[in-house]
Amino acid sequence: MAEAQRQAREKRLPKYHAMTKVNGGWVRIGAAWDVRSGEDALSVQLTAIPVGAWDGRFSLFVPNTQQETPQD
Repeated sequence: MAEAQRQAREKRLPKYHAMTKVNGGWVRIGAAWDVRSGEDALSVQLTAIPVGAWDGRFSLFVPNTQQETPQD
C-alpha cells in the first residue's frame, strides 16, 4: 500500500461511535465508518468488550464533540 493511501486511511474520523449501556451508564466500545467501496454499509471496529452484565447489544451514535455521553 502506498504511503499516502496509508496516511489517508489513518486520518479518517469515525462516522459513528459504538456505545453500550453497562450498569446504567454509557460506555464507548468502538467506532464505525462508511465502507471504502461506496456501498451502503458500515465497517464496525470494536475496541472493547464490556465485562459483566452486557447483553451484546450496542448503539451507533454520531460523534458529538460537545457531549461524550448520550442522553436516554
